[in-house]
Amino acid sequence: MKTTLFYNGKILVYKDTLPYRGNGNRNSNGDAFISNNYKNYKSMSCASTADENCLKYSYFVDSMIVSGQKILKLGEKDSLRTFLESENIDYCEIDLGGRFAMPGFVDCHEHPIMLSHCLEEISCLPPNVTSIEDLKARVSEAREELINAGVKPGTKDKWIIGWGCDEGKYPERSLPTRWDLDEACPDFPVTLVRTCEHIRCCNSLALKMAGIDEGTKNPEGGEIGRNQDGVPNGILYENARNLVAEILPHIDHEHEVMLIKKLGNHFSEHGITSVCEMGNLSSKDNHFVYYDAVKKGLKQNISLFYMWEFYKNKPEFEIQPEHRFMDQQIHVAGLKLIGDGSFSGHTAWTDVPYLGTEEYGISTCSDELLDSAIEFCRKNNLQISIHAMGKRAIDRFVKRLYNEEPWSVGAVGRNTENDNNLNTTESHSNSNASPSNFADFTCKIPHSRIEHVTEPSEEAIKMAAERGIAIATQPIFIFSEIESYQKNLGDERLKTTYPIRHLIDMGCFVGLSTDAPATAWSDPVDPWINIKGAVMRKAYNDVDTGQEHRISLEEAILLYTKNSAIIAGLPYRGCIAEGYYADFQIMNENPFEKNVDKIEELMPEKVYISGEEIL
Repeated sequence: MKTTLFYNGKILVYKDTLPYRGNGNRNSNGDAFISNNYKNYKSMSCASTADENCLKYSYFVDSMIVSGQKILKLGEKDSLRTFLESENIDYCEIDLGGRFAMPGFVDCHEHPIMLSHCLEEISCLPPNVTSIEDLKARVSEAREELINAGVKPGTKDKWIIGWGCDEGKYPERSLPTRWDLDEACPDFPVTLVRTCEHIRCCNSLALKMAGIDEGTKNPEGGEIGRNQDGVPNGILYENARNLVAEILPHIDHEHEVMLIKKLGNHFSEHGITSVCEMGNLSSKDNHFVYYDAVKKGLKQNISLFYMWEFYKNKPEFEIQPEHRFMDQQIHVAGLKLIGDGSFSGHTAWTDVPYLGTEEYGISTCSDELLDSAIEFCRKNNLQISIHAMGKRAIDRFVKRLYNEEPWSVGAVGRNTENDNNLNTTESHSNSNASPSNFADFTCKIPHSRIEHVTEPSEEAIKMAAERGIAIATQPIFIFSEIESYQKNLGDERLKTTYPIRHLIDMGCFVGLSTDAPATAWSDPVDPWINIKGAVMRKAYNDVDTGQEHRISLEEAILLYTKNSAIIAGLPYRGCIAEGYYADFQIMNENPFEKNVDKIEELMPEKVYISGEEIL
């Protein structure tokens, strides 16, 4: 077992107690304290100020020992050397040279399979596309590429697919219709997904293949866009998009495995060490794609969610206990429901109409679907995750979950001696905390989580804090999709969305994430862009998105690491702490010395997952 002493650095460590927890309880004075375990560690001053207590939730240590997959000890280099020598432990040393080391990022809400497909699809975002005319040109180019490759026009299993449509960034201020796309490509099926992933734009051939015509009724929780004569215009909202999603050609398994491995390399470049896979918009099972990607070298930890809508009527569907063990690199964490749409797409289910309209969005989840998901999750010790952006949707699901007695989540132990599946947990005899026993941690994993939470009511916030309903939110939405938010909500109302400051102050357990690729940004997984949006509360074009809801840089990092790991059902990750897995990154600059306006320039020089250097 390899043991390494990392020394002479500024290593970010979280204090033992935080003023907000998953159960909504707070300390009597609202402060955080260093526990007795760390009381002898000398805090290093925050580089941006002379006050060594400038960090409320964190502090620095000089050095750490990594043994095998775990962090064995934290402290100062001389005392750690003395410990290693007294225990006769063979070790090597790495001089950090004063560099900043922090936990690896945990993206607790993302769609990596969908994102990996984007690597080979048309990007409909600037700078590649800035208008519908640009979009038509890209589709036309894709058509010519197919023909030049020998594919005959009319071949129905050769689709032209794109992602990231955002009408707010096009001068036409509209999404492309079937007739726009027919001009560019009438003889191959075309489908382009809006940036929010809740709307599809299709050409006539794609609609025909999906059986959509003037007589097709709207599916429950969805709407088929039509012109004034009632003719489908090619724009499919919410559950109507699934009419096309279910007939898209499946990507070859081996090719999909290659794409996920490639995406994992991109995650590493951004310091992302763990990710939640929140499911497909189809019935395809991602589980074994990830298993095989691990065999090909994928390093990230993945917690998987199944989109319940596509499995509820399959009696044979079950989650094997061995797939739920949280000390695996890949494990099944829970079920996902979609309760409404998006604000940028005009479909989030809200209590106040969209600006200049009498529209309130779409409710997309039936009571039967919700009840069956809760029953399945309780029976199988899984998390339930519910997408809810508008106030009416959030109120509905928080109230339902508040009245549900919480259940335990995850499988807490396994016999690793006979397990040949993925990575197993190593432990060192001198470690004072072993991740192989998760029983003391699973009580902290929330049984339920609400995704996005764009416009929560005060009642919903209080109930979520009291019941321990976690919140996974995405400040990058309002940062990158500002044009749509201004159009749909107006300048003042948009400033009240994603109230992260207020959620924290009310005792909610909050994590940050991207929802990539459902983000109007060319590199949607970039954590620092997301952090920038949360800390500055300004959009990419400098529009004010609500200064009262700013959070500190320290809080944003914490919410993107420790909190997100707990929400994701990934015990003993997201922290640099004794007994935790050694998932950390060594940065090119200290973020606390960096101008926040340029914080996206930060990149890791080295990244470690479970003690292994991967970058």
